Amino acid sequence: MSPMSATGAITICSVVFLSRLKWAWGMKYDIIQMDQDSNTIPLRHDWRDLFESDRWALMPSTDIIDKLWDRWVRFDPRDGHVPSIEDIYDGAEIFEYCLVPLFPDVPSISRRNKVEDALKGDEYSGNSVHVNPFDTLPPIFSKIRPHFVVYDAGRKIDSISLQTYRTTSDIARIYGVSQEKAERVTTVVYATYCTWSNHVHPATFVI
Repeated sequence: MSPMSATGAITICSVVFLSRLKWAWGMKYDIIQMDQDSNTIPLRHDWRDLFESDRWALMPSTDIIDKLWDRWVRFDPRDGHVPSIEDIYDGAEIFEYCLVPLFPDVPSISRRNKVEDALKGDEYSGNSVHVNPFDTLPPIFSKIRPHFVVYDAGRKIDSISLQTYRTTSDIARIYGVSQEKAERVTTVVYATYCTWSNHVHPATFVI
């Protein structure tokens, strides 16, 4: 069973800034459905409680983060035409994410390993326990689109702006990258969130 067992679905993006986001993402005003796989992720109850209380965030792979930022640099919504953000995914339907703790007291979490691992007699088959900062936790694969995940992660980083130094160090361990690269990940996610949230769509854009 996946760690994301279907015991409750989390809607990543609320409707508060939806019209702004749709414009920034190059989407038509009526194209986003809030209950689709692209904007929801099933979570086990213990994972869900920690997620909804902003104790941890999902983060996409570094190549996706770079693509999201490069897209923003190239296309300014104020120019009046922004291509669909879906273009940067090259038709991909499944995306890879890491779980990043946002506080030092996030408790350990358990994960049920894949059945095929148990059949192989893997010593780690069955339930495995992972402790903060969860750098031993395997990647999470989901249909949820990275732009929803980045928006949610950026919002959470914004709320702990004075503590991001720890999050950056954890990202370096989780992703296996340098501190400099981890700082770029944190900065890009936060800056992208701010940019998406703060710009104003034109009055002609129908909500």
